[in-house]
Amino acid sequence: MILGAHDALGSSLERALLITKDEHTSPEVYRLAQVEIIESAHPIPDQRSLAAGARLLEWVDSVPADERPPVNVVRFAFQAMVGIGSALALLGAGFVAFWFKRRRLPSSRWFLGALVAAGPLSVVALLAGWVTTEVGRQPWIVYDVMRTEEAVTGAGGIPVGYAAIAVVYAGLLIALTWLLRRLGRAPLELSEPVESPVTGD
Repeated sequence: MILGAHDALGSSLERALLITKDEHTSPEVYRLAQVEIIESAHPIPDQRSLAAGARLLEWVDSVPADERPPVNVVRFAFQAMVGIGSALALLGAGFVAFWFKRRRLPSSRWFLGALVAAGPLSVVALLAGWVTTEVGRQPWIVYDVMRTEEAVTGAGGIPVGYAAIAVVYAGLLIALTWLLRRLGRAPLELSEPVESPVTGD
């Protein structure tokens, strides 16, 4: 991986810290003057592992404060993305297991409630992933070349475009709300009564 980063960044790679397990580094890496290499035990840590962790903290602290992203924003966004994604994956796996066992759709209240929550939660996970990516790269658009403050467009008409998008989406929201309320007041009439599918399974 460090060789790939070196090939991609070239002279832009001023310095790097590589922490790896014993005898797991190719000889080519040792010839890279910009790379500081620390080897330690893995998966069971030893004293060198603790020293590597301390060196990593020192290395991160050496980065100027104005070149660091807001850590907590990235951390919480990443945790939200992973947590929601894992929960949705478990929900899908539970559905598949239920289907193979019962050969029918789940109808319990907890599953239906989770299914309703899955829609907006997937959007939250999507936005959290976007926040992780965009905030995590701050303050750079292109590392060590262009900062985000330098990439702000000066084109005219941007507020008009955003205002038009906001108006369109507000109209769609109003239309959707009106349709759902109308359907809720006048549900479809069925020729035969149907029992509630909600059970305790």
